[in-house]
Order: sequence, then structure tokens, then C-alpha cells
Amino acid sequence: MNIHSTYTSILGIIITVLFFVPACTHRSSLIKKRVYRSSSEQIQPEECKQIEPILTVWIHGTRFWLDALYKKAFNAQPGLKALHELPAHHKLTKRMKALADQCADFFPYETVYCFCWSGKLKSIEREEAADILHESLFKLINDYQQKHGHKPAIRLVCHSHGANVALNLARVNAQKEHHITIDELILFACPVQCETKNCARNSMFKRIYSFYSPLDMVQITAPQWVCRVCNADGVVVACKKQLLPLSDRRFDKAPNIRQAWIKRNGWALNHTDFSLHCFLRLLPELLEAMNDAYNEHEELTTCKKQLLIRIEKS
Repeated sequence: MNIHSTYTSILGIIITVLFFVPACTHRSSLIKKRVYRSSSEQIQPEECKQIEPILTVWIHGTRFWLDALYKKAFNAQPGLKALHELPAHHKLTKRMKALADQCADFFPYETVYCFCWSGKLKSIEREEAADILHESLFKLINDYQQKHGHKPAIRLVCHSHGANVALNLARVNAQKEHHITIDELILFACPVQCETKNCARNSMFKRIYSFYSPLDMVQITAPQWVCRVCNADGVVVACKKQLLPLSDRRFDKAPNIRQAWIKRNGWALNHTDFSLHCFLRLLPELLEAMNDAYNEHEELTTCKKQLLIRIEKS
């Protein structure tokens, strides 16, 4: 066996271990909650009964080609649009409309928005998108306040690197004269990276919910060749190169962060499962299960244990 073959084999073993060892969490370190899905009508969970007005913004993840929605509806420029402004036939519009029909109090159709960006796999693209997102949210909040006489709560629902676009808001917010607050930041399969993981601790995010799956390979293979370590305001405090440019699945402990490993029918989810309608429709129940678990088990707040939420048929 030559040197190149040996190196390739060793690298393959290392990557395999990194992929699969996190999935082998010992049962004693898990706190389990169940969420049941059913086609029949169920009593809505408390999370579904919104008292305050809340505006929900969906932020998509990486795309390796320009989506037709981005090119046509957004003129290939990052921006924010209300759901009713988007083409009725687009899959995102249909998905959110279905969610609004199922849980109108949680996903009211008239208060759901979409933030579209290039989706390129570059940190600079995510940083620039965050700047535009901040301006868009500030305008959205002001317009709502002028019309209704009070500020709305803001909920961001993000998939994959869309989560890092949202986390970059901490850096932008620290540099702006006008500041905003995000009441709920919901992250699905977020590649946890050096340059944004500490942004999650920023006070602009009142509550962060992060959902992940140990068998989601895409989440941790999101590259970060140069690890720019940033503080909570997004300011770079260190910079180093990485031998294995992999991302993490979980954030460090913080008072505002809650995290859960998700399984469905005994199986771990893959990367795209988190953006499907069959998963999103259970979001109120998932948030309620996560809040109950964190309120009942102090070990979750210290990261001594992990929360496993199992989606099962009723």
C-alpha cells in the first residue's frame, strides 16, 4: 500500500468516526420526549395559541443553483416578501399555506414572510444577506407599528445555512444605530461554525431553538477551512486554519439556547427532512415538548444531558 492510499484510508476512518460516533450517544445521557402525529384533528398545544402578534420569517439554506423564485420574484437580489406576494404555484407558498390551514394561530398566512438570498456556499454571502435581512426586518417592524400602534414579535425559522444568515444579525445589529430584537430563532440542521456560534449568545436573540440529527451528514460537512472565532457581537477575536473543515451539530450552553435531537418513527432525520411539510406541521408540538423538558430537567441547561424528541404515530 503506498503513502497516498494509507493517507486516504486514515482520513476515511477519521471522517467515519466523526460522522457516526456522535450518533452513538449512551441512553443514560438522554432525556426523551414524545410527540405524536395524527391525521385526525387534535387539541392545539399551548405553543399554538399565540396571544401577542407575531411575524414569522422563513429563511432557506444553501442552494447550488439559482432558484426560479429568487430569480423572478426577487430579481436575483436578497430581500423579504410577504407570502401572499409570492407565486401561488411555488412549493414554498403551497407548503406555508398548508401550515397556515393546519395551525392558523401559529402560522397565520397573512403574517408569514420569506427572506430569499443567493444561497451560495460562501460566508461573505451570508454576511451580506444578514445586512439586508436586518434592514428588511427593521422596516417590517416599523411599518407594523405605524399601522397597529405596537411592535410585533419576530420569529425566524431557518434551515441549514439560512440559520447562519440569521446568526450574523448579531454582528450587523451591533454596528447599526437602530437595533432590533428576535423573539424566537428556530434553527433546523444548522451547521454550527466558529464565526457564528457565539453570536447565538447575543442578547438580541431572546430564545433560540435548535433541532438536529446525528445522522445528518450535510450539517457537519458544511466547510469552514479558516476558523474565524467571533465573540457574541460577531467581532473576530481569533483566526486559524482547520485540518478537517467540519462544522458542529450543537451550540455551547447558554441561557437562551435550547437544543433537541429529532427522530421520526425510530429513525434519524436527514438534512432535507427538516424543511418538509410533514415535519414543519409539528413545530408547535416540538417547541412545547422542548420547553417542558427544559423546565423539568436542569441537566439540559448545563449540557450534561441531551434532549431526544421522538415523533411517533398516535
